[in-house]
Amino acid sequence: MLFLAGCNTVPINNFQDVKTSSKLNPDIKIPANLPVAYYAKHRELTHTFEYEYTPRRWVFNTGEQFKSALDLTFQGMFSDAEPLKLGNKPKLIFLFRLNQSLSVYLV
Repeated sequence: MLFLAGCNTVPINNFQDVKTSSKLNPDIKIPANLPVAYYAKHRELTHTFEYEYTPRRWVFNTGEQFKSALDLTFQGMFSDAEPLKLGNKPKLIFLFRLNQSLSVYLV
């Protein structure tokens, strides 16, 4: 989740550019060779945040940024990562919810 927050706050194009104070065990190699799938609901991936302060109005496409962060993060952490689709056979499934919770399922 730290990686996703970092990607969504500071736009980047490369997973290795994500800055965090948390460090992985040096024995863990990234990207991990493990088939995983990730899923977030359609409304989370298309969400917009609107703020109005007369005479200005701002619209932020937070869902689009969240989808980009998911794609960048998971494809950087796992060599075989893709959004959950009918027919793919992941070993782990990551499910994201609007309340900022994460569930991981072992398949």
